[in-house]
Amino acid sequence: MKQITDSQPTIVITASAPVVPAILNDCVRALQPGGLLFVYGAPRDLPAWGVELMRHLTFKYWIALDINDTPSAGFLKPTHQGLLLFWKPKRYEPYPLNAKAVRIPHQNCAVCRRPLKDWGGKKHLMNPAGAALADVWRDLPRRPVRGAKLPADVAQRIRALAGDYHLVAA
Repeated sequence: MKQITDSQPTIVITASAPVVPAILNDCVRALQPGGLLFVYGAPRDLPAWGVELMRHLTFKYWIALDINDTPSAGFLKPTHQGLLLFWKPKRYEPYPLNAKAVRIPHQNCAVCRRPLKDWGGKKHLMNPAGAALADVWRDLPRRPVRGAKLPADVAQRIRALAGDYHLVAA
C-alpha cells in the first residue's frame, strides 16, 4: 500500500477484504478537515467498513452503482457495487460535493427525440444540462465486476464531484 503522508482533500478506498484498521486510521489521519472519503466495494463488505469509519467521520451517502453484470453462480447476486461517502467536518463549512456540476443527460426517444420522462406539464423546468444525480447510478455501462478495482467511469465521476483524489487499495 502506498503511504499517505500529506493531507488529502479527497481519498478513495477500494474495499475488497475485511476491514483493515491500519488503513482506515491512515486515511482518517491524512484526510483534511472538510475533506471527503469514498469507499468503493461489494455491498456485503461495505457495512463493516462503514461502522469503523463512522467512529471518526460523518456518514453522508451510500450510492448504489448498478454496474455489475457478472453471471450468477447458481444463487441470487447483487447487481450493484456500493460507494460510501464520508466527510471529515470542518467548522462552519458545508462538505465540498459539487453535485450541480455532474448531470446525467435526459433520455430521449430514438425515433422522435422527445424526452422519455413525462414532466407533468412542467417540461419548462427541465434543466438543459440533464438530471441531477440520484443515490442509484444506473446510467453507467454494465460490465463484469472482478475484485474491487475502481472502474474508470466511476473514478471520473468521483473526480467531477469532489476534485482530484488519492486512491488507496485495501
